[in-house]
Amino acid sequence: MKAGYFKLEDPIVQTSLESLAHFGKDGPILVGGLAIQLHAEGRPSFSRGTPDADILSFAPQSYESFSQEMVPTLVPFFKSQGYAVQPKRGRLNNTLKVIKDQNKPHQKLFLMHWTQFSPEVYEDFQDYVAQQIAFAKPFVLRSSEKAIHAVALEELLPLKVQRCRRYGTQRESVVGPLYSTLIENAEHGNWGTLAQLPLLDWKKGIEHMQERVMDSGNAEEISTYKLSKDLYDIGCAARVISDSITSFDKDRYEANVQRIVHRQQDLIAP
Repeated sequence: MKAGYFKLEDPIVQTSLESLAHFGKDGPILVGGLAIQLHAEGRPSFSRGTPDADILSFAPQSYESFSQEMVPTLVPFFKSQGYAVQPKRGRLNNTLKVIKDQNKPHQKLFLMHWTQFSPEVYEDFQDYVAQQIAFAKPFVLRSSEKAIHAVALEELLPLKVQRCRRYGTQRESVVGPLYSTLIENAEHGNWGTLAQLPLLDWKKGIEHMQERVMDSGNAEEISTYKLSKDLYDIGCAARVISDSITSFDKDRYEANVQRIVHRQQDLIAP
């Protein structure tokens, strides 16, 4: 069974995020594209469907510790909400499958990816992991009024920009002329300029691609689709910053850009 595409307000997503509340302020935080959607919650029209949530915790976790220590603490919560969960070992992530109406024709599947690091990457990246957790912002979920924490845009956007710059140059002709505009303005923090981009049209293109591309199994098409999502997320974050939906520390962001974007090693950007 493949994961479906769900938006932030969907119950299976809200329940999955609520599970993070069990760990408190210093526990795992939400990162990646869904974190940007949480920052933009005041603009529901920009919400895009996603099959997964990316989770970051400070300590690197083996699959054994994840499945034997963390998962059992979450099982009672998900069971009380009518969901089944299954851990899965991955190359880059430990995954928790969240399943509604298991073994029924209309069952739903959402994925929670818990980032894991190789020892080499973790040694080089642990200070930035700690920074992401230290500056994470609290959000109250509408469905439960429980508080969870999501990475701040100042820490998340440099990772998105770095990945787009590294992998987007050879695909610029595919993702369109907005690529250069997005990356150049994002690196320099020109959020007002980026806020004028036609985000809703871009989102329609992503939604048109997602089912066809992911089902095709074509690695090049999947990479282009993921790049398009990253670019859209940057544009969405620009609208949030420009409209002052969230506070934004320009100096901290610029320092992070220098630290992350202009280095050679590829760090993880969910």
